[in-house]
Amino acid sequence: MDKQENKKKKLPLGVRLLLLPFKLLLVLLIVVLVWFTFCYFDRVKSTDALPPEYAVYLRTDSIWDTAEPLLDLDATLIAMTSPELQKYRDTFLKVKSSRLRKSFFVRTALKRRLDAAVYDGSAIGILDAGVLSGAVRIVPYAIPRIKKLSGLLELSSNQYGNYYQLNESTFFVLKKNLIIFSTDKMLLENAMTYSNSKLYSKEELSAMTAKLKNPLRILANGKNLLRFVENMDSEKSLEDEKEKNPSALKNYLEAIVPYLSENEFTELTFGITQNEFNLGISVPMNTETDEDHPVLQLLKRESSVPTLLPKFSEDVQYYTLISAGTLQSLKDAILKILPAEKDFSSTWNKSDSVSRIVFNTPLDELLFSWTGDEFAVFGIEGKSEPVFAIKVADEAKRSEIFDRIFSSYLLNSNDSLLVDGVRLPCVQMPGFVLSVLQALNINVPKPYYLIRDGYLYMSQSPENLVAINSGAHNSKRLTGSTNWQRVSSSQTPYSTLSLYYNLERSVPFFVKGNSAMSKILALYNSGRFDLRIKDSVLSVQLQASAVELESSRHIPGFPIELENKTNTTLVKSNAKKSKLVFWLENDSSVNSLDCGTFARGKTELPEVQYIVAASEATTKANNGELWAVTKSGMVYLLNGKLESVFGYPILSGVSMTCPPFVYKDSLVLAGNDGVLCFISQTGEVSQFETDAEDGIKSAPAVNGDILAFYEKGFFGGIHIYKNLEPVTKEGPLELDGIAYGSPCLFTAGGKQYTAMITQAGQLYVYDFNGELLDPFPVGLNGVFYMNVAMADGYLFALSAEGEFYRVGLDGKSMRIKIPYFTAKTGRITVCDYDGQAGEEIFISGDGNSLYGFNSLMEMLPHFPVSGYGNPLFVDLNGDNKNDCLAITFDNKISASNVLK
Repeated sequence: MDKQENKKKKLPLGVRLLLLPFKLLLVLLIVVLVWFTFCYFDRVKSTDALPPEYAVYLRTDSIWDTAEPLLDLDATLIAMTSPELQKYRDTFLKVKSSRLRKSFFVRTALKRRLDAAVYDGSAIGILDAGVLSGAVRIVPYAIPRIKKLSGLLELSSNQYGNYYQLNESTFFVLKKNLIIFSTDKMLLENAMTYSNSKLYSKEELSAMTAKLKNPLRILANGKNLLRFVENMDSEKSLEDEKEKNPSALKNYLEAIVPYLSENEFTELTFGITQNEFNLGISVPMNTETDEDHPVLQLLKRESSVPTLLPKFSEDVQYYTLISAGTLQSLKDAILKILPAEKDFSSTWNKSDSVSRIVFNTPLDELLFSWTGDEFAVFGIEGKSEPVFAIKVADEAKRSEIFDRIFSSYLLNSNDSLLVDGVRLPCVQMPGFVLSVLQALNINVPKPYYLIRDGYLYMSQSPENLVAINSGAHNSKRLTGSTNWQRVSSSQTPYSTLSLYYNLERSVPFFVKGNSAMSKILALYNSGRFDLRIKDSVLSVQLQASAVELESSRHIPGFPIELENKTNTTLVKSNAKKSKLVFWLENDSSVNSLDCGTFARGKTELPEVQYIVAASEATTKANNGELWAVTKSGMVYLLNGKLESVFGYPILSGVSMTCPPFVYKDSLVLAGNDGVLCFISQTGEVSQFETDAEDGIKSAPAVNGDILAFYEKGFFGGIHIYKNLEPVTKEGPLELDGIAYGSPCLFTAGGKQYTAMITQAGQLYVYDFNGELLDPFPVGLNGVFYMNVAMADGYLFALSAEGEFYRVGLDGKSMRIKIPYFTAKTGRITVCDYDGQAGEEIFISGDGNSLYGFNSLMEMLPHFPVSGYGNPLFVDLNGDNKNDCLAITFDNKISASNVLK
């Protein structure tokens, strides 16, 4: 009976066969789950792999949450233009515009913990795969079976196991849940001991492993960090390079290194958005020593609230406020900090000797006996000259000193200047005092001064002092202004050194120079930098804001200043996937810029006169991207690295009368006898004799197999050739007057036409049978120094007076006047810059403005932009929209986001 019931319950064979794959799949899922669970708990701690003695330590529990927002920052784009990172810039732009940013799987994979550290000359990164550890353990077994990877990676080993080398400076190893990258092999092998956490103190481990309150934690070893910054500081600003002086900042760092605490971490806080930048560094100090060092004395003095700060009226635009100690203590510290080349000690001693002779008073007494412990330099709105302020500690002594020096025949005080009821004495500063001040970059040869509320104010401009006096009665203070509050929300009023700046009026030391970091900080054009000392901790804090940005169309990394004079012509490579643009400098060098990586190239070609982009077919045939021609007719074909292609240069023997051009993949040079010299991509030379008797003055126009040029003169005209055969059998097409440039070739209604406007404004349109299109010629008012251009079925002309015309093929015209614009020289460029229907017209004239119009003569959004000559349109910031690139009148390459 039981057997019969079991048979009834047993499933049919077909059903059991169908269920078998599902059972196998279930078993496989259980195995995978068990494997991943085991791998998740059988882990190696990141701190076990992190070698000690780092300068900076960084930790994030989610790479995605920390890094993904950085892709859209202008600051990141600028960072990618630095020499260290520019080779990755093109990859960065591709990642920025990639659809993978929206992928759930990519987001999940990158929500992993990353520990990274920077050492002196090397770095390491440790990625914890977390729940994906099971997959990481399989990778070492998969690599040898993947041909591409096995051929790309070099396998090495040591006593701790195997590791891989990707290139000369990239090594990595996989260990259980960890993927460890390093720029140094010895550092990686140190990490592979997996016992480094034993080398840290309990306090260090606690700081490194504590739960994150923010997406990013940055810690540092104080001494290692400052030594690292010292090395970074060796990249001097341009001014330092010219003066060959070591940085005063470096000297200051060297002076405080001996007093850094060895038992506590330096903490860094960092935050950046498109509009805000915050950086804070807290360095624990060990000042418990009997050593008598002037810098140590400054470090022992705790910061206070400067009494001058709340006195600043709202019209103060910038300030540097020092409340570190007395003028005597600052002078002693300066002697230790200033570079030896400044020779400040010698300057001081010489001035002291003169002071004793002239005033019978040592310089110390002259300056220190009455001054307090606060000093400032600040600027007033609308005034170019700065104001210097000194706290007066002893007014009676100050009055005595001033009376003594003013009684000298060498120094006069002029009390006669009365401005708005305020009497302002003027001092002719003695040379020996001025030399001391100039050594500190203070130049006030003949200042006016004002004593008010316990401070001495000095300025070359008496209006500044009047504004200070008036501001004292004004209830509106700088500390209540919107801008100051914006960059002070994370700050305290305590400070030893405080800088409040506006880049339009003042440039702090950390923004000077040409480094990527300086350019990043310059994006945030209003800020406050404070140095504080409290409870033996030296804190540095920078809070900055992008207030009233120069332009919403600004492209990070631009403008690029060019070393030498250019011909204002930019040339874009026609090679597929190439992002190279080229230009000439000083008729002696060909220069290139890769708009993807920002890498620059340069090659010297004496007397180079013209460059022309090679056709796409030429780039495919022999990688030649650019034709370059010298004044003597020597022809080069250069590849993307600005190297000559095999077989070049070629001596053409042509004395050119106009720029060369490309026709059917060949470069063509026009000689003064009207003969065209063709140079093929393989280097073959051939000639063709035209009907031009007086030579060709402007580069011919080319449209497919059509070639046309204008023979300038009263007996000249338009010559048209198709496959080098004359189109007009009865000679050139005549114009009544002189014209400039080359014919405009276009097709309309299935027929081919050419158009030309004379200097006097007569516009001709001929078909290729030599017949004038009715109702042409038509007259336009003005003088014209460039020919018309065709866009969307209309002819566009630009007069020397800045009048812009649109003329239909029916002869009807429209005109607009561009204000403050002339075009005795200039260019008209037609292209589709936005990928939408229709073409756009871009014009430049005698100034530094590029205008853009659609064919309805409406100005394009975000135009005009800076530029002189021809614009190029390239995606420069990875947003899949073209940006406008042009050379400016003041010899820079500018870039504007015109499709934002």
